[in-house]
Amino acid sequence: MITTARDSVRLGDTVVPTEAQLLDRARALIPMLRERAGEIELAGSVPDDVIDAMRAAGLFKIVQPRRWGGYGLDLLTFFRVVMEISRGGSSGSAAWVMLVLGAHQGGLSTPEAEHDVWGEDDTALISSSYVPAGSCRRVEGGYVVSGTWPTSSGCLNARWVTVGARGPDLAGNDDHLGFLVPIADGVCLDDWQSIGLRGTASRSIRFDQVFVPDHRVSSFSRSRGGLPFWVVATFAINSISIGFGQSAIDVCAEMLQGKKRSYGTGLLTDDPRTQERLGQAQAIVNSCRSRLESAYRTAVETVTAGDELTAETVANLFDVARTGQQIQQAVLSLYNLIGPAVVFKKYPFERVFRDTMAATVHPQARFEDEPLEMGRLILAHAAEQPAVTSQPTDQTPGSQIQ
Repeated sequence: MITTARDSVRLGDTVVPTEAQLLDRARALIPMLRERAGEIELAGSVPDDVIDAMRAAGLFKIVQPRRWGGYGLDLLTFFRVVMEISRGGSSGSAAWVMLVLGAHQGGLSTPEAEHDVWGEDDTALISSSYVPAGSCRRVEGGYVVSGTWPTSSGCLNARWVTVGARGPDLAGNDDHLGFLVPIADGVCLDDWQSIGLRGTASRSIRFDQVFVPDHRVSSFSRSRGGLPFWVVATFAINSISIGFGQSAIDVCAEMLQGKKRSYGTGLLTDDPRTQERLGQAQAIVNSCRSRLESAYRTAVETVTAGDELTAETVANLFDVARTGQQIQQAVLSLYNLIGPAVVFKKYPFERVFRDTMAATVHPQARFEDEPLEMGRLILAHAAEQPAVTSQPTDQTPGSQIQ
């Protein structure tokens, strides 16, 4: 449900803002983030004072439980704020770190884990590297983990990190487990050099024989907040891809103001082809956003009713994964529309372009594997339905499916 009220609500000591107020706060940060985008890229990480500005705006409290001073709002509100703060030529790196760290504030696997993280400081942030790149060994009361986990975005701004490994759960079944570990127990390696999202400090993090108690161990195969983990990750990554697509449109429209054709006198803004290209890009972004929000609402309604995600609902989620591919196409069309000026670093478009290309190759934003999985779902669903027979109208040889 879209929140339209402008008045915040007080719950105990916490004043919970409306969605509209949070969007206003995110919007107000964009000029500062745009001005400091180059500095953030050069540093390779988001400075503490920028994180503090986001914290002061309440952006890390959006989904944090109210018992720990958060606002306890839904993920869709959070995704809308992400889409807002990543537009307008904003720092894509800062927006990405806000997405990653803010999403992890949405409640941990046990009350004991929450107390470990927020008991002394309810503003503490959590990074992640979910890929099962390390090893775990079951011991009394918990696990011992070791290994090197790649691309832990925002690890320099976080105190904790969740890393993944395959191993036996408490019942002895093999599972993809998550281990919540203090970052101070490991080392963040300086190995993040990339063409886009350069300021995210998406470094590898290494742990050697670190004990993790059972209450800080979770399972990626189980739901979080009612939704399976992979579903939440799909919405999260594609929400910021949509924001980057809108940012490209915003910056492109700015750059075209007063711009004439290289060999002509007319303004590009008066050219129907320019208008059409921008309109097509905006239509793609709008469609991706509408599809994501609709799929989210359907998924939440399903699990809230206590039902399993249906084949149709999962197919809608796979459809959301087309977002990355479509946003790439929209931004590439604008890249070609702007012309030679697009390559100059003094204009923000080249940075928005690089950040978009980096974000949209994330596994949750790639569509390559989804058609196969969608086809399997269709066939599995058909196998559960009663057979339907009909008299073929075409009796030519080979017209009947054998």
